[in-house]
Amino acid sequence: MFTDELITFPIGGRRHRRHKSIGNLNNGLLDSDLHGYADHMQRIEFHQIVNELVLSSSSSSLVLMCSENNPEQCHRSLLADYLCLIHHINVVHILFNGEICVHHINLLAKVNDDNNSCIYPGISLI
Repeated sequence: MFTDELITFPIGGRRHRRHKSIGNLNNGLLDSDLHGYADHMQRIEFHQIVNELVLSSSSSSLVLMCSENNPEQCHRSLLADYLCLIHHINVVHILFNGEICVHHINLLAKVNDDNNSCIYPGISLI
């Protein structure tokens, strides 16, 4: 059952990677915008906002919207990884054609135990 209540959370959207990135935590993401959003996900403000979002949705369904058609090419795929890995929430994507698909966590995604966040380190060849 849908309600007519609209609550917005400033989780941010597309972000460009900064030259002064936060080290090598997200070097597995080659796309500059996704890397920038993954860096944004390390900020305490991001964690606080997502925690509020999760708490507010504990008794109902939650819908996140974006203009990008393909979730794999959108920052919301990183947010979905975070929700799955950190908050143990099942995420489904509603595609532009109305189809529904279960979110598959990015193979590079790891939990950063230092700050309980989701990171995307590069693959080590050693």
